[in-house]
Amino acid sequence: MIEAGDLVLPTHAHNLPTFDQTRFEHFTESPPYAEHAGRLWPDYPGARIFRALGGRTLHWYLMCPRLLPEEMKTWPISYQELVPYYLTAEQIMKVTSAYARGSSLQETLLHRLRFGGFPDATDIPMAVDLDVTRYGQLHSNVFLVRSFSWLTL
Repeated sequence: MIEAGDLVLPTHAHNLPTFDQTRFEHFTESPPYAEHAGRLWPDYPGARIFRALGGRTLHWYLMCPRLLPEEMKTWPISYQELVPYYLTAEQIMKVTSAYARGSSLQETLLHRLRFGGFPDATDIPMAVDLDVTRYGQLHSNVFLVRSFSWLTL
């Protein structure tokens, strides 16, 4: 594993009570951690490259959709060959679609998608820790388990 930067956060940004969205954006947009990537990807003028130990695990939004089989038609391996690896990774990362299920935003989005021509739309799979704290094992934040995943690679 090669990392491009230093350790700048001890955990996922959402675990830090002083890091609201505005402070986090200022932090990730300031050198030496961030670089505007608009020149690399002109179609994405707001794109940034964040250089720090942990990379995206420090500030990703936990969404874990699988590639669709039809998106892999030109790949040298089949979707079926990847299924066991998907299952293992999803188990380790505790991927579930239960986190947003039932929320008004999720239900509105699904309703609009399904009646807008996407009848197969489902709840988004997310890597979240929904376990309760028990037997001395802490589960105090949905981001906590994922924030240290890079240490175990």
